[in-house]
Amino acid sequence: RIPAKITISDLKRREDILAESDQEAETDFTCSNLQSAPTAVTDPRGINLTLHHTILGERGFGADEIKGAALGTLLHTFLRYIDLPAARQSAGITELDRQLQEMAKLNMISQEEKIRLGPFLPDMLAFVKSDLAAEMLEASGSGLYFVEMPFTLALPVAELYPKAANLAGEDRVLIQGIIDCWYERQGQITLVDFKSDYLDGTEAEVISILESRYSLQLNLYARALETITGKPVLKRLIWHIRRRRTYWLEPRPFK
Repeated sequence: RIPAKITISDLKRREDILAESDQEAETDFTCSNLQSAPTAVTDPRGINLTLHHTILGERGFGADEIKGAALGTLLHTFLRYIDLPAARQSAGITELDRQLQEMAKLNMISQEEKIRLGPFLPDMLAFVKSDLAAEMLEASGSGLYFVEMPFTLALPVAELYPKAANLAGEDRVLIQGIIDCWYERQGQITLVDFKSDYLDGTEAEVISILESRYSLQLNLYARALETITGKPVLKRLIWHIRRRRTYWLEPRPFK
């Protein structure tokens, strides 16, 4: 069966169903049939895209994976609300810890979450000092800077389910997601996504893993932005929190 509506998280999860990664925030979704055949549809990338209407606790994740999803959400929360100008001006753990304490004081995070975020402050400091953070800060002053932007993108079903039979040309599937950050700078659009997977290996191996896991996701984000703005997305970047660096993913066409 083919769902009429899916989220980026679901597509991403089915790309990496066997990987032990630190899962990002999971979004509830709804689905309904565009055709009645119950057969699973397999994407040429090897992704089983048969979706079922379930809640997080019923999706077969172990306790550690659910904790990883919560941690990914927590790291995104800190990055969303961080006072980047103040953090870059001080450029030290003390300022980041002050901001962490303030977030807890304002009930933006709980005391337990504050404690859990503490060990990641050196990782956050690496981001604060990065060239990417400097570019984002510069772009934020232009007004063409957006964080946590939700979107819905309608695509022909055949683009995501090329092996499905009996599809009408007008059949569409709605893709829903949230873009961590994007901005326009010097007439060019940059897309930024934050990741926190546990990754081992050489830089070449890490790049290969990131491309395997997230190329489809960033491709869809870029497609949404290009539809909205009418401009091409020239940079698709992943800031990897644990590895403390930026990775540039090359665009991949839909197959």
